[in-house]
Order: sequence, then structure tokens, then C-alpha cells
Amino acid sequence: MKSNIPFLLFVLFTVFSLKAQEFEMVKNINPFGASSSPFSITEYNGKLYFSGKNGSNGEELWVSHGTLLGTQMLKDINPSGDSYPGGFTLYNGNMYFVANDNLHGYELWVTDGTASGTQLFKDIHPTGDSSPNYFTVCNDKLYFAAYDPVHGRELWVTDGTALGTQMIKDIQPTPLFDSNPSLLTFYNGKVYFEAYDGVHGRELWVTDGTESGTQMLKDIYPGINNSV
Repeated sequence: MKSNIPFLLFVLFTVFSLKAQEFEMVKNINPFGASSSPFSITEYNGKLYFSGKNGSNGEELWVSHGTLLGTQMLKDINPSGDSYPGGFTLYNGNMYFVANDNLHGYELWVTDGTASGTQLFKDIHPTGDSSPNYFTVCNDKLYFAAYDPVHGRELWVTDGTALGTQMIKDIQPTPLFDSNPSLLTFYNGKVYFEAYDGVHGRELWVTDGTESGTQMLKDIYPGINNSV
């Protein structure tokens, strides 16, 4: 009976060789001995977009198609520091995200994958940060939470145009208070989320994209108590 040891060694060598080939650095983005810390990696139009830092330009928007030469900074949004891009969300053929260009604060940005097509979409809070987040696509519109100096942090929506970007409803109308909608989730043709209206505590809400169609779904924990 012939020994199977040579065959087993061949199999093990092949497996370990394949495993070694599975992991390799695409590019040393930060060659200064520090981390590039890539995060929020998102696929868009066959390429990977992410936030990273190269040690010279701060934390900016990068793109890669999986090769050394094809991995590069897409745009230096904040030439004087970090733009901290994040929250990448695909909508209407573009990618929307949050960034700070050191002029407008943390606002809503959009990119078509080119440097010239990467620009501020709307300055919701002209004197500060609107800090949009919880992006959710529903019925060809993009929903999110954002802050403006008049209404506080409320529920917003966009149809992909600046004029079509607006607050849906001032859920917590008390001045200097926010409904702070969060955890936006698409379900059955509507967007569900948690919010505080100043009367019922943080409860489950739903919207169909209209002011009248934005309402508390159920007061799970009656009173000003929070159910969430």
C-alpha cells in the first residue's frame, strides 16, 4: 500500500498557498508609518469608496478598483484638515454622504464618482452643522435626520434636487428641542423610525413622505416614558 503523505503534503501546500494569496495589501495609503484607517467602505459603480488618510491630506474621500494605481484620493474636500466623509449611501445613481469642508460644517454631499462631480449638495444649517445621518431610501426618495437652527433635529427627505430637499415635519415643535429621529428603516413602502414629540416620549413613528402621513404609529409606553 502506497503512502499518502506526499499527496497530503501537496494538498496542504496548495491550500496554504491559496490562503496566502487571499490576503494582500492593495496599497500603503499612508507611507509615513501611521495607519490610513480606511472605513465606511462602500461599492459604487464597480469601485470601492471609503474614508482614509495618507498622512498629507487628512481624512478624505478615496476610491479604488482593486489595484495599486487605481487606489487614490478622489477629492481633498477639506484642504486645511479632515473632511471626515461617512454615511455613504447609494441613491438615484449617485452616492450621498456627510462631510465637512471647513466652510459649511458637516453637511450633505454627493458624488458621481469623479472629483468634479463631488460637491456640497445642500447647506441645511448655514451657520453650523446639520450633521445628516440615518440615510434610508424609500419610494425613490432619500430620507434622513438633520439639524437646522429653526426646527432642531428633525426628519428630512430629498428627491435628488436641492429644491426638493426639505424637512418633512417638525415632530417636536418646541423651540430649542429636537425630535431626534433615528434608526430609519424602510418597510412595506414606508419609513419607520423612533422619535420624541415632547408628549409621548420616544416611540415608534412612521412616514409616507408627507407631513400629514408622518405620525406616531403606537404609544407603546404611555405617558412621557420612552418605549425605545
